[in-house]
Amino acid sequence: MTLNYKFVVTDPLGMHAKSLTALVNEASKFDSNIKLIYDGKEASLKSIMGVMALGIPTKAHLEIVAEGQDEPEVIDKLKEIIKDLHIAE
Repeated sequence: MTLNYKFVVTDPLGMHAKSLTALVNEASKFDSNIKLIYDGKEASLKSIMGVMALGIPTKAHLEIVAEGQDEPEVIDKLKEIIKDLHIAE
C-alpha cells in the first residue's frame, strides 16, 4: 500500500533550507521509501541535496508519497511538521 499527502506551499520563501532540513531529518527516521514530487520531478525526502535541487517556490503544488510498513506514521508526522513550520496551511 502507498499513502500520499498533497499540499500547496504557502510560505512566502517557498521551501527553504530550514523547512527542507526539518522534513529530511524526520523522514530519515522512518523505514518507508518517501518521495517528494514537484512539477513532474521527484526526489527522496531522505536526501537534502535531492530535495534542494527541486527548487520549490511559493504556491508550488507538492506531493509526499510514502511506501512501507510505517507509512501512516510517516504521513502524520510530516503533516505535523509542515503545519508547525507554516510551510502550508
